[in-house]
Amino acid sequence: MPKRTVLLLGATGLVGGYLLDGLLNAEFCGRVVTLTRSAIKNTGAAAKLDSRLVDFERPEKWRDQVAADLVFCAMGTTMKKAGSREAFRRVDFDYPLTVAQAARNQGCRHFLLVSAMGANPGARLFYNRVKGELEAAILTLEFDSVSIFRPSLLLGNRPEFRLGEAL
Repeated sequence: MPKRTVLLLGATGLVGGYLLDGLLNAEFCGRVVTLTRSAIKNTGAAAKLDSRLVDFERPEKWRDQVAADLVFCAMGTTMKKAGSREAFRRVDFDYPLTVAQAARNQGCRHFLLVSAMGANPGARLFYNRVKGELEAAILTLEFDSVSIFRPSLLLGNRPEFRLGEAL
């Protein structure tokens, strides 16, 4: 079986960090390309890793560099970190969709999305609505396969304190 090229979004976050570790150690994976806004730490099997710092606001600079067999998207933020609904939507909807479109245009066949429990484009809660809208938009891109994961509360070691998770 040929080794796969995997594109990973969100590699600096909690879920993305675990995905990165797993992909770097996976036999099927020949190369892991990450697009991040900040540097990645702890890159175990670095020979497989092609880490790229990008400005997601300037897709013309990176759009042609996302050719991959699979895309794993664990990109996201919080309302607190984003600072506004518009900024949250940019990170949780616009950036992943732009990457998905570019990857699909370059022949990617499988998109794997970490979404959220309760995601629904008709949801009253803004967070769940944005997650649902992204799921719906990804499904229109005609990947051969789309896998959507809807975890509940994400627990793990984070650099910042989150009261809701502590409770």
